[in-house]
Amino acid sequence: MKSVLLHKFLTRGYSLVIISLFYFLGIHFFSVEDSSGQIFWITVGIQVSTAVFLSFLSHHFRIIREKSHLPFVFYLLFAGTSPGSFLMWKDNLYALVILCCFFFLFKSYEEERPQKQALNIGIFLTGGALFYPFFYILIPVFIWGLYQFRSLNLKSLLAAFCGSLLVYLFLFCWCLYMKDPASFFIFLPDWETFMPQLITFNVQDLIVFLFVITLFIVSGVNIYIAGISEKIKNHVILSFSFFFSFFILILLFVESQWEAEWKCLLALPLTLLFSHFFSTGTSKIKTFLLILSVILFIGAGIWHLY
Repeated sequence: MKSVLLHKFLTRGYSLVIISLFYFLGIHFFSVEDSSGQIFWITVGIQVSTAVFLSFLSHHFRIIREKSHLPFVFYLLFAGTSPGSFLMWKDNLYALVILCCFFFLFKSYEEERPQKQALNIGIFLTGGALFYPFFYILIPVFIWGLYQFRSLNLKSLLAAFCGSLLVYLFLFCWCLYMKDPASFFIFLPDWETFMPQLITFNVQDLIVFLFVITLFIVSGVNIYIAGISEKIKNHVILSFSFFFSFFILILLFVESQWEAEWKCLLALPLTLLFSHFFSTGTSKIKTFLLILSVILFIGAGIWHLY
């Protein structure tokens, strides 16, 4: 009985929110020499906004049935374990762009006219790809997501294509307006940037990575076990989050030149998966794993300071 009360206190109360927020701000202040700089505060603002948006997604689509602040908590814990991204406001901004694509995708579930959501996904992904080519790799993932959400048809596929075409059409018109049409070719994808490069881990990252992989597998099993009692829409959302995480994990291994970017993106679906796992059901094992997760993430972040 005590473990049940403790579990509910941790998942529904504000204790972990306060702990994660203080840890998040503290690790940023101690890791960055110039914590008064504009870039520092922009990055912090984007990461906190992403955590809030994840909480909104969880509440809006009822990914977690009961009231829980775990999406906010887990994203801040993930963000605190990557000191290399503390000043990378652009990478965190593109993670927020992908989260917007998550929103459009989730919203398209069994819509009669999903073309608008597909159009938005095409615009956001293509816009991000102009600055980071790895966004192109994610296009098939979201096409598959539209299929999973039963919103993929000829019209929605054409709408996604038109979204991409609109971005390039705008750029082409802009180049014509600037009387430099040749500069348009700069914005076309450079496929030579996709060169396989295996990742290497330090001790801190390896410990966190192995623990995250363990939770990832456990949460994946939990999706199919809880799928009997979950709503079909929730099950589809969680299944896509699992697939997206798996896809990014593969890219993290073989395309490590964008390691920081992959980690920013990976934190999004893992946050939803872990939050759902720890919020469904109460047991001593889940309570222990939740406490261990918080301690491990905080410990790994502090370890990076030394």
